[in-house]
Amino acid sequence: MEKQEKEKKFDANKPYRDVTAKIIIKLSQGRIPWRERWCSPLKGKMNFVSRKNYGGVNMMLLEHEGEYLTFKQCSDNGGKVRKGEHSTTIYTRYPRFRNEEDRKEYQRLLKEGKSVDNIPVWWALGSCQVFHLSQTEGIESRIKTPGHRKAGKPVDIADYLIENYSRKYGVTISQKPVNACATDDARRTITVPEKKQFPTEEQWYNLVFREMARTASRQKRNGEEKDRKSEVQSELENEIAASMVITGCGLAIDETRQDTLAECSRWIDEFNRDFRLIVRASSEAQSIAEKILEPIM
Repeated sequence: MEKQEKEKKFDANKPYRDVTAKIIIKLSQGRIPWRERWCSPLKGKMNFVSRKNYGGVNMMLLEHEGEYLTFKQCSDNGGKVRKGEHSTTIYTRYPRFRNEEDRKEYQRLLKEGKSVDNIPVWWALGSCQVFHLSQTEGIESRIKTPGHRKAGKPVDIADYLIENYSRKYGVTISQKPVNACATDDARRTITVPEKKQFPTEEQWYNLVFREMARTASRQKRNGEEKDRKSEVQSELENEIAASMVITGCGLAIDETRQDTLAECSRWIDEFNRDFRLIVRASSEAQSIAEKILEPIM
């Protein structure tokens, strides 16, 4: 009876619903969180103790660069959280198994660098509270002076990323006087409208990065299911990845409030239909964005 009560209390969907609710709040305020200035793999956000960068949806929830600690980590390192400071909830995916044998086998295969595809695993989402280092006292930052990154104007950096991606992955990207993009996976070509057809350069670069993300995403998905759900996720992955790259270059998309509100409304509807969508898509999008941004990371 006691075991049954504990199982009833455990709700694997709650963290997904919570994080999606936070994203929907931002969208309802007319903010597209993955287009915020801080939402980029280049905007370093890391755990003070592990030195590991936060990624996925946490990039949209943590609004400052720098180091973060849990309350315990702060205390263990001789510091304290300032009175009145509020924490931020972050989320981490972790595997759940049918039994202890599956867990051990999964870990063994990972350690040996072998495939774990045959091990049944369910991914759950856990959460914890963190504070930015600026919210604490008695702890010095461990961040060293940033290493060299390719310098230059944002537009020059964007051109460099496009050229590098094209050369490294054998994808030909060309401009033509057309009204829509055309991506040919077999021929590995991306055709986009000319830059002069767009009101701003930023809008053109965003389109190109979205198409680059699409090719990377298709290669990874390798012909997976084509139902509506996967198409929506793929679209969101490309949208988030392109925004991360644009932000990484130092560019920003200048949109009308009317366009933004329409987009916000659309994504609110999608997230209400699938409360796990933002977690899945943001994780994949980060991997894609890092692939494109690699030369300047």
